[in-house]
Amino acid sequence: ILYPVPKGFKAKAAALVAWMESRGCKGLSRVKIRVGAHSGVWLQKDIKINWRREEPILEVAAETWIVTSPDVEDAELELAWRLLQERLQGASSDFEPYVDFLWSLDLDAHPYFWEESQLRWLSGVPAALDRTVELRETVAKRVKELVARAQKPGAAPASSGALADVVSLEAEARRALCLVESRAMMAETEPPRAALVPILDHMQHDPSGDRSVLCGLFEGREDFGCPIVITTSETLKPGMELRHEFEGLGDTELFARYGIVTQPKTNAYASVVLPVRLNKSLEELDQTADTKMKLDMLAERADIDLRNGAQAMLELPKDYFARGRLMPLARFLRCELKGLPGMSKEDACGALFEFYFAGCDIEGVQPLSKLPLPLEGVESQLEEEARVIAWDWCNKATQGYDKSSARMKKFTDVAIKKLVPKEAKSTVLQVGDIVQAHFKAKGPDGQPAKSRTPKEAKVIAMSGDTISVRFTSNSVRHEVPVAWVSPGAADDESTTDELSEVERAETMQGLKRVFLSLALVSAHEDIVDEIRVRCSNFVRLYNVLQKVEGEKWEGFMEDLRQMWSNDVEMVWQHENNASARYVETYGADGFGTH
Repeated sequence: ILYPVPKGFKAKAAALVAWMESRGCKGLSRVKIRVGAHSGVWLQKDIKINWRREEPILEVAAETWIVTSPDVEDAELELAWRLLQERLQGASSDFEPYVDFLWSLDLDAHPYFWEESQLRWLSGVPAALDRTVELRETVAKRVKELVARAQKPGAAPASSGALADVVSLEAEARRALCLVESRAMMAETEPPRAALVPILDHMQHDPSGDRSVLCGLFEGREDFGCPIVITTSETLKPGMELRHEFEGLGDTELFARYGIVTQPKTNAYASVVLPVRLNKSLEELDQTADTKMKLDMLAERADIDLRNGAQAMLELPKDYFARGRLMPLARFLRCELKGLPGMSKEDACGALFEFYFAGCDIEGVQPLSKLPLPLEGVESQLEEEARVIAWDWCNKATQGYDKSSARMKKFTDVAIKKLVPKEAKSTVLQVGDIVQAHFKAKGPDGQPAKSRTPKEAKVIAMSGDTISVRFTSNSVRHEVPVAWVSPGAADDESTTDELSEVERAETMQGLKRVFLSLALVSAHEDIVDEIRVRCSNFVRLYNVLQKVEGEKWEGFMEDLRQMWSNDVEMVWQHENNASARYVETYGADGFGTH
């Protein structure tokens, strides 16, 4: 409903393909260009080719590229100006089929076009809000520069209708900038050059880190103006979608620059900014000399400044994993500062810092392989207290996500009430909805089974036939089949009057943007909530151990050992995977290979 195929698209796509073939492109009959809900580039279903590893799929000749000259300082701005010039030339442009196709694409959801009031939806994800505002300010300056250029005598055809209306010209310039930001490719030349490459620019992002499609220069040619060959690094089948990796980015940057968000647990480069500050359990320690010494050392050596009530930023999941700072920070703050006989407080603080931050990406700290499980006494209590601190930081972040989701849900409730027939409203589920969901109970055979009765829960994420919910009563998160979830009470209010075409278009536009925002919040919450639950589970088991004895104690202790072991293996597996991806992408010496 939100992304219908625009009228006349088939004709525009056919004109683009015919134009590309006339300019020397090869293999276009093997692929299909799609827009709408399944926008992207797909292999034709009826092709009869035995796809093999690194077999060429198609070549996009340089004669079809819109490209900057090699002597410009701001490649993106110059490419946008070049694209705007081609647009203003209309049918007289040599690139008219390509430009006409680009201007038919739906860019409504991209943050470059949002209303100022809609930015409030991002209040729960401040890093995304700050980055989006930063890019919008840059775009506003560039729009003024492009408009000024276009209005100079001889800069564009006098017959261009856009020149008669500054507002329209600004809209054209903003669209050109958005197309360049979200679809252009950059060549690592000196200075950098930018190009819009048809077909390649229409492929969707592959965030997996395992490239199924590689895009590179024609074999034996190293100059920038040669054709691009798209190859596959895995077996592809007819009818499959072709995706390639734009850049190794988290969802915050993908959202702000490309106007996209990945599905939960699919982005190998997922990252979330986690705000941390001294919480209530540490406030009484804030004024002690020992704590001040710790805070000074954290600011100087770990780039974490919590002095005078300041807020620092960590990056998840990176800072939870093997070389991260989240748990070392919590342990360091909670541990009592003691030294060996004759050791000064300063030396004791330094030794404690080096012990807990061993293995982190911090200069001057010697690596430590793995922390042992704190089995009893002071060590286990310290770990429990540190997990409570980390849980509190994660919990505050999820509260912010909840507030943002609630704000967006108010908008979607009103919008859907306008757009969706009353009899269908009770079946529409969204991220942020409060629902009745069955949970995974223990079945007769010991395997997870559907509970007898549902409980109130909040929808956290939706993917295919599965919904992630967090239950209100205990904050436990489950992934359950869609059939296990039912919406709240049906809306009994009468439907509103029929919308005009303008009102309907504005409502649909708002829904595209709010759903993108909800997906961003969900992607953030998915990461933070997993770490919050891991901390919560450790604290729960630790507290149970303090109340049981004998065989029960041994049983729960084994559960705790297993939990600790799984946690350690998970963080080190991530470290190994990240290192492997780095070498594959950049080479062992750190220089680019793709």
